[in-house]
Amino acid sequence: MADGLKADLDGQGADAAAASAAAATLRSFSAEIDEMAASARSIAEEAEAFALENGSEEKEGVFVVRLNARVDNRVRKHYLMAAESKCPIGALFEPDPAGGAWVTAATFHKEIDLALVDGFEGGRSDYRFARAIGNGVQNIEALSSYLKGVQLSS
Repeated sequence: MADGLKADLDGQGADAAAASAAAATLRSFSAEIDEMAASARSIAEEAEAFALENGSEEKEGVFVVRLNARVDNRVRKHYLMAAESKCPIGALFEPDPAGGAWVTAATFHKEIDLALVDGFEGGRSDYRFARAIGNGVQNIEALSSYLKGVQLSS
């Protein structure tokens, strides 16, 4: 009986050690997730501040943020969201390291179908991109011209 009790106690000790190790791993993962979330919030805040300080409504209904370099999709999303908060269509002008540039347009408005805008062949109805013509002014004009024919709900 004493041997059985000792085996039970040893087993409980092993279970406790495993539980303690699992809890430490969970705490470590939790701290890592919190750190990544804080970093993501910081990136979003920096992108939004830059977009609002440096962007402008270049054509009626189109708020444009012009960048000096191409950014990754995660950061691009934040620039566009800030631009969309200012006008029905938000746009981002980014130079392409391979040459030329891109204009990306996005909208929160269901009534706007960016697929109908000349030159914006890639993407979805609410998020499209186009190879920029020169400095992108013609692309921005195409977005604004299309928007004039759209009835937005309040």
